[in-house]
Amino acid sequence: MDEWFGGSAPGVLVCVAGIAPEVAFIDTPIEVFDEIFAVNVRAVFLCGQEGARRMRLAGGGRIVNIASTASVQAWAMQAVYGASKGAVALLTKCMAIELAAHGITVNAVGPGTIATPLAEHFLTDPRMHANELDRAPLGRLGTPEDIAAAVRFPGAGRALDDRPGHVRRRRLPGRRADDGARRRDEDQPGALMDLGLTDARVLVSGGSYGIGREIVRVFLAEGARVAVAARGQERLDALCAELAAGDRLVPLAADVGDAGQVDALVERAIAALGGLDALIANATRQPRGAQRRRLPGVVRRRPHASGAPARRRYAPVSPAGRCRSSAPHRSSASPVTRPSTPTAR
Repeated sequence: MDEWFGGSAPGVLVCVAGIAPEVAFIDTPIEVFDEIFAVNVRAVFLCGQEGARRMRLAGGGRIVNIASTASVQAWAMQAVYGASKGAVALLTKCMAIELAAHGITVNAVGPGTIATPLAEHFLTDPRMHANELDRAPLGRLGTPEDIAAAVRFPGAGRALDDRPGHVRRRRLPGRRADDGARRRDEDQPGALMDLGLTDARVLVSGGSYGIGREIVRVFLAEGARVAVAARGQERLDALCAELAAGDRLVPLAADVGDAGQVDALVERAIAALGGLDALIANATRQPRGAQRRRLPGVVRRRPHASGAPARRRYAPVSPAGRCRSSAPHRSSASPVTRPSTPTAR
């Protein structure tokens, strides 16, 4: 890896290599098992380890592993392959947890049946091909371009700063620094990469604040035209004044919980934008004054005696009706009175 990158760290590492020989479980030689795991799992582990070490020193990076739908769905003649991809899926989760603190994101993409030489038997056997098409919601097999696009999302234009989980933009290669209204400071959270959304017509429900507001801002930054729906006209007016997107932002007051208003909302959005390419259903509501429901039979732990903040953990209630783990610390100055009747445990 040092030879490839001249001693520097890769910004993005994508682990794709894989093999999928078809062999019945009962007839699988141990040599085939070892070969599949060497390519499909060991290679991901070794490449990820080496890449992560360098990314850690560089302050962050992105790793994308190629798993498979075979990691969650069983296939005949693919026992070892499925097991190897299941290992990749879980390895990815463990890597993500450990490496997040170093500014490294780790994700996996799980392709289904893709039209590549690896799936040649699905393409050449008419019966198997027809079966795969019947199972595909889009009525076609996936293509390498589909998977490349899926990998591009977690792999491009993203980085973690010193606050784990907080994303910031990095200028994309080839984008001019004087890119007009679409230019942003690199440290400002916002558009993550060029998604090809220029002039896309988008309707966002619940877009006046919170997550919805940020979705609206990102789509506008990528060049889309956005109709934003919310119940409160005041919030919509404030959003338009804040984002100052002109006629590319269309405020539409509506209650998306009302079927009649939703029908009219979509018609108004289409009329204002000249069509509709995407719908982002973000709206949600929590009744004012609503209390968190406490599950029966559990109570929340109290803060630790050291003063450390309490974690959101739950512990079983003892027969006496209180959480045993939250009992006060015993001392000679505070004797404990035991119940006269023994308590069943």
